[in-house]
Amino acid sequence: MGATEPPLSPWQRRLLALIRFGVAAFVLGAAAFLSFILTIQIAVRRQEVEVPRLEELTTSEAQTLLARQQLGLQVLDRVYSALPEDRVVRQSPPPGTVVKVGQRVFVVVSRGPQQVPTPLLEGRSLRVARLELPKLGLELGQVSAVYLPDYEADRIVRQNPPPQTRNTGTARVNVLVSLGAREPAYVMPDLVGLPLAQAQRRLAAAGLRSGAIETIAVESMPAGVVVGQSPRSGARVPAGAVIDLQISVPVASPRMLE
Repeated sequence: MGATEPPLSPWQRRLLALIRFGVAAFVLGAAAFLSFILTIQIAVRRQEVEVPRLEELTTSEAQTLLARQQLGLQVLDRVYSALPEDRVVRQSPPPGTVVKVGQRVFVVVSRGPQQVPTPLLEGRSLRVARLELPKLGLELGQVSAVYLPDYEADRIVRQNPPPQTRNTGTARVNVLVSLGAREPAYVMPDLVGLPLAQAQRRLAAAGLRSGAIETIAVESMPAGVVVGQSPRSGARVPAGAVIDLQISVPVASPRMLE
């Protein structure tokens, strides 16, 4: 006959019961924790929806479709397009994007085909274009500017779309505006080392003017020699620009010349 195990003492039985209780409590706690995590994930997923496709729908249809997904609609702009009036031309976020419930979807809506011909703007002022285009339901688009000696400043020399254009798909008219003739510009001559009178003659010959004259005490240099200039040599300056000079004076008697 095999040997029988000795019976457990009371404290051993209590210890074994505590271990069994602890294991059961751990298992139940782990299950509850996992259930909690799963519940949160399901709740989060329920708060996220997929953005539907809105292009070519009317704004009313788009709003109804978004309401089913608990999303909102906001019209950002209305543009001319080949689509009928009040149809969605484009949207953001794009279809299929996963977003949170309550988020708005931004759309651009069609005004329908452009029926108003683009007016003639070339030869007119930019100010007139800003006033006239809104009266026709059009907008001033990109304004580019360039120096053109054959056109006075603020005159429109080109436009896009051209005059009398219809069905462009946009209400905006881009224009190129003249800045007039470019002012003559000169390269600043190097005057350092020249006597003041000679430097002033060179400035006058270059269409420039002598401005403030400051004296600086410089050793081993005769008085009245240019030792500094502003703007510096080589800089581009407009016609008639005023040039400030610094000239030398003996160290013993610094003074300002008028």
